[in-house]
Amino acid sequence: MARDNAQAGKKLVYLAGYGRSGSTVLGRIMSLQKGVLDLGEVVMAPRFLDRPKHYCACGEQLMACRIWSTLPEPLKHLPHTDASLKSHLAMLESIATLTDHEFIIDSSKTARHNAFRPFYLRRHLSYPLQLVHLVRDPRACVWSVIRWRLRGDHVHRHAYQLGVAALTAFSWIGANLAAELYRFCHHEASVRVNYDELLQRGFPDSLKSLGPVGRLEDVVIERNENCHSMGGNEIRNRARVIVEQDTTWKAQIPKSVRILVTALTWPLMLRYGFLQVRR
Repeated sequence: MARDNAQAGKKLVYLAGYGRSGSTVLGRIMSLQKGVLDLGEVVMAPRFLDRPKHYCACGEQLMACRIWSTLPEPLKHLPHTDASLKSHLAMLESIATLTDHEFIIDSSKTARHNAFRPFYLRRHLSYPLQLVHLVRDPRACVWSVIRWRLRGDHVHRHAYQLGVAALTAFSWIGANLAAELYRFCHHEASVRVNYDELLQRGFPDSLKSLGPVGRLEDVVIERNENCHSMGGNEIRNRARVIVEQDTTWKAQIPKSVRILVTALTWPLMLRYGFLQVRR
């Protein structure tokens, strides 16, 4: 697709990998930089665009948000489900004409039916796509899902925990393999980052223009006009967030869940440095 003047100089930064890996926090950190527009999970937009009283992360209702309210009317009344490939593309193209930001952040990731979405967007988008493969320890991701899905009495039921752990572990594997495949095919336009290391050490050289200098722990994120997420983690709507590592899962996760997840995901855990082999 040929580029016009509206898209010239822009780049889509697509956050890939599995959910609950820190993409909401990462997007909000990036939004602190001038020229960066964080849209959150664009794939989820149709679920909310027809609900004008729903709030955007900028603090405005969608009908008043300077980004989402100015989309063409057909894109505001899509079926209330995840965006199709074509509608996802259309939203990104439309937003590129509405803003002068250089970087547009889309954290739709690569889990399940989104596995090959970045391939499609790269092929058809009128501006370049930079893929950021965000990885987090699968045991942390699994325990986050269990705490969210199995609230109340169910959280104490061992069989439920193991069932959800297995399903989540397989989804984590699939999402990360999809991102690995993209990186294999388009290595020059992709980078992998470990979420916890990112907080400790800061952005790698290849992403320096997308974030503040130095370690990210204790960085204070204030609500700002560059952040326009409408779905995903609830912290998107907090007016003020202090970035900190969540290590509570290490003490809370049951031993049986830890063993099961490790047994299912150990090859990728080794690859990403989440398992240390003692010699």
